[in-house]
Amino acid sequence: MNDLRLWILTLATVSFFAGVAGGVIVSQGSEPAEQAPFADFERRFAREFGISGKRLEHLRTILTNYQRQVKQVEERHLAATYRDMDDDLNRLGILYGHRIRDKVLSKPDQRVRYDELVAGLPFQSTPNR
Repeated sequence: MNDLRLWILTLATVSFFAGVAGGVIVSQGSEPAEQAPFADFERRFAREFGISGKRLEHLRTILTNYQRQVKQVEERHLAATYRDMDDDLNRLGILYGHRIRDKVLSKPDQRVRYDELVAGLPFQSTPNR
């Protein structure tokens, strides 16, 4: 009986590791190839205007630089957006923190415990009493 269990365990272990190895092999082959920025535009542009060689390299360089600078602008504006949102998010945190404390918690000892738990949070302020 123990021999049968040993064989079942061995088969299950081998099957598991074979599955893991197969998954790794398949996933490595399915990674999308890195494409140049605006690759579709580049192909259509080259076909439309019949460019190749050095001119195509210049186009690729220009599009790569353009994408890099667009990304920098997006990151800069995103960071500014997060900074702008900070005050609004803090106000909302205070407002809803007060609502939870005052509307959900009915017992004074619950409110004291809540105040202890939220002490030090960025949106924590003196509760409305």
